[in-house]
Amino acid sequence: MHKLPSHHVLARFRIGAILYIVFWLLIAAGGIMASHGLVYHEKILQRSLQAQRIVALDDEWALWSGLGMLALCPVVSLAQRVAANPAKCPLCMTPPLVHKNCQRSRGIRIILGSYRLPVAMSVLIRGRFTCPYCGETTRCEVRQRNQQRP
Repeated sequence: MHKLPSHHVLARFRIGAILYIVFWLLIAAGGIMASHGLVYHEKILQRSLQAQRIVALDDEWALWSGLGMLALCPVVSLAQRVAANPAKCPLCMTPPLVHKNCQRSRGIRIILGSYRLPVAMSVLIRGRFTCPYCGETTRCEVRQRNQQRP
């Protein structure tokens, strides 16, 4: 099992993993809220009863907040790419949290169509990850350097 070379790389892995999970949560929550607000806002606009106008404001808020979350997704994705690009696998030197057009290993896990989501969850929850490109497991620890040199 490999270890990371420095604390900076470890911090980049953790920040990149957090931003990637936030990106997926924004897509899910924004899509649900925007579709809910759009469907129910249209139904309420078709009816013009005074009691339902109060509900229309809540559904309009859900619509705009969902669209705001979806508009925030590219910003979070760009921040994640900038944060996670220097974090590379110590064996193959490929960043596992950033999409590259390299050939991936056969035995990688895929969650929701993404091979990076299991890596991000594994970095945060288990403290280790399996590189999707070389298939080697890496601990999220900094390797010890030898103090004595000949």
